[in-house]
Amino acid sequence: MSSFALLRYAFLPLTLVSLFLLPWPVTAIGMAASALVFPPSALFIGVLADIVYYPGHGWLIGICTGAILTLAAYAVRHATKVYIM
Repeated sequence: MSSFALLRYAFLPLTLVSLFLLPWPVTAIGMAASALVFPPSALFIGVLADIVYYPGHGWLIGICTGAILTLAAYAVRHATKVYIM
């Protein structure tokens, strides 16, 4: 297995770590990158972010963002399969 393939699968653990240690823009970029490798990961990270940081009122921003990124990642994967293959 090449190092590029291993780097692709390292996005999910790195994004999980960034959820707790780094600012939210870094986590958002990591969420988008990990969604391109494994689309449901964006929804998983969004749910985890809302569980950990939910203020008790308002919109569930993490879940909404995760759902949008998951749908976008599935659309990109479908488009690349249909139009490139």
